[in-house]
Amino acid sequence: MQLTRRTAVAGAGAAAVAAIGAVAGTTAASAAAGPHAASASTAAASAAVRPAATAASTTDFAELRAAVRSDFTPLVGRPISAFGPDEAVSSLVLDEVVDVAGAPAGDENRFALHFRAGDDFVEGIWELGHDGAPLSGFLLTPIGPAGDRRAQAVVNRI
Repeated sequence: MQLTRRTAVAGAGAAAVAAIGAVAGTTAASAAAGPHAASASTAAASAAVRPAATAASTTDFAELRAAVRSDFTPLVGRPISAFGPDEAVSSLVLDEVVDVAGAPAGDENRFALHFRAGDDFVEGIWELGHDGAPLSGFLLTPIGPAGDRRAQAVVNRI
């Protein structure tokens, strides 16, 4: 199978769903065993949940939909929580939401996100989240020269 942005993002989503299921299963087992039966594995599983997910309401977990342009346009100029490769955690400031070449202007499913990033920004699958927008996985790549580095995520669902 060829690795594409679509398969990488789909794989990250499947891994996130599996992790949520594992944490839910561990929590249910702990509850059945009683309040004093917590184990090291329960603590480790609970710690693996992203901070944005633990702060979200339970209805946010049920909202498994693809992020669209309108989730991000109100966030231009604001920091967005970012969880990256090797458990990197960052706050990226969204500089702009732009059209993808060949897409109709303002298309909800075809756009690019540009963030301010340091010269040491690491390419990879990052989960981005903000109040009011679902936590979603994106392939973020560094663009631009050193000193003017940005991170870019392209969404091109046809």
